[in-house]
Amino acid sequence: MPLDDNEKDYIKKMANVLKDVDIAHELTRIRIGFGVSDRVNRRQVTDARRRMGIRKASGRGVNRVKRDKRDD
Repeated sequence: MPLDDNEKDYIKKMANVLKDVDIAHELTRIRIGFGVSDRVNRRQVTDARRRMGIRKASGRGVNRVKRDKRDD
C-alpha cells in the first residue's frame, strides 16, 4: 500500500529527529492502530523522503537533515 499524504507529512516533520527505520516502525504502528494490516518498510520511507528533496547527513547515528545554501 503506498504512503498517503498524512504519512508523507509525518516523514517530512520527523526526518530531522528519527532514523528512517524508526519512522517506518512508527507509521506501521499507526496503521495497525487504524486496522490497516499493510506495513511500512524503511525503503518506502527513504524513497519518499528523497523524492521530497530531503537529504540526510551521512554518518552512523546522525539524524540531521542536510541543508543546501539555497534553503537558508
